[in-house]
Amino acid sequence: MDTEIVELVCDRSYITFSNLVLLKTKLGYSVRDFLYYLKRCGNDSASLILLDYDHQIEPMLAANEGEMKLRLLLATEQPSELMKSITPMKRPRDTNKGNYIDVPTAKESLDAYKEWLENLQQDQLDTGNLKSYSHQ
Repeated sequence: MDTEIVELVCDRSYITFSNLVLLKTKLGYSVRDFLYYLKRCGNDSASLILLDYDHQIEPMLAANEGEMKLRLLLATEQPSELMKSITPMKRPRDTNKGNYIDVPTAKESLDAYKEWLENLQQDQLDTGNLKSYSHQ
């Protein structure tokens, strides 16, 4: 079986059924070919869920909300096995040993502080200039 891996980076708001069908045709697949998403079923396995209707997009996004990547599978023939092995989830280390305290943190982008400072500078002109540094 010939396998091709394509990685596409996009915002989740662009993931619609019509955009996925368009992606299918751009990659050389027909409308009759199969499109699946991988729904995690444990630490290192996932089940293939067929995507063939518009109403299935919201449940797919909800099922993958905690994932860094949305994994899709395109196939010209229906797969014989609907379970796949995927990258195991990284588990946080047990920090209860010693004097560590578990503090929940908010999920913010890495540039959240920079964006906050830019907004502050726009609101209050006397805060100085934002300097951007490149990390290499």
